[in-house]
Amino acid sequence: MALCAAISAACGRGGGAQGTAPAIVEVSIDPAAVAIAGGGTIRFIAAVAGTPDAAVTWSTDAGTIDQSGIYTAPNAPGTFSVTARSRADPGRSATAFVSVSTISVELSPQAVTLAPEAMQQFTALVTGSTDTRVSWTITEGPQGGSIDQAGTYTAP
Repeated sequence: MALCAAISAACGRGGGAQGTAPAIVEVSIDPAAVAIAGGGTIRFIAAVAGTPDAAVTWSTDAGTIDQSGIYTAPNAPGTFSVTARSRADPGRSATAFVSVSTISVELSPQAVTLAPEAMQQFTALVTGSTDTRVSWTITEGPQGGSIDQAGTYTAP
């Protein structure tokens, strides 16, 4: 009888209430996947559940990320990872993926010779980005002519 009492006491005090399991720490990152241009920046946000300590340590395999989640992409194309690791449970982390593209702009025509006050339509082909808008300007200022936002150039 004494042996049964000792075993019962060592195993939770005689079958009373069981202890609660520790909470499982979970980490998530938003956005989980993103595409940006080389040299571009984006802010990642980490959420930590299962612990009152919501702090994370950020890391990346290319580019840079600061401890507030601001990521700067490298100037090389590729797919890279950003990881948020729980400080409360360093074994728990989440990873986001960043697709970096090189943006290029091709102008057409590349060179023209125009008479004074003649007009020429230019086009720009943007690759490597979903944002294909361009802003037209004349490097020489007004003495170099004018160009509207549709790409129509007027010689001086």
